[in-house]
Amino acid sequence: MPFSYAISPVERVTYVTARGPIDLRSAMEMMGNVQKDPAFSPDFGVVIDASDMEYTPTIGELGLMGWALRHEKQIYRSRVAVIRRDAEQSARRKIYSRLARVTGMAFGLFCDRDEARRWAAAH
Repeated sequence: MPFSYAISPVERVTYVTARGPIDLRSAMEMMGNVQKDPAFSPDFGVVIDASDMEYTPTIGELGLMGWALRHEKQIYRSRVAVIRRDAEQSARRKIYSRLARVTGMAFGLFCDRDEARRWAAAH
């Protein structure tokens, strides 16, 4: 299973882990599964640990993700923190910055899980 998630109502954070090879379709399915979980709230922060994920979206896929997230903005109203090993690369930061602008959402890119959790939980 490329995705798993846990929802912490106490922290008001949803934790998603992506491992191994994934594709756009499985990422979109995961978003739908999280939304349908009765414990999920759109006001919770989201931490996505993608440090072991084997997927780099194409520009077209990023555009499609941006479109989907923009139309689902009411479902993800809070901060989304993404953990990646390559978070310090300026090209990666630019991609996430563009995605944030396109969607109107607050995206943060981090190397450290604790830092990502604190940022996502600060509503």
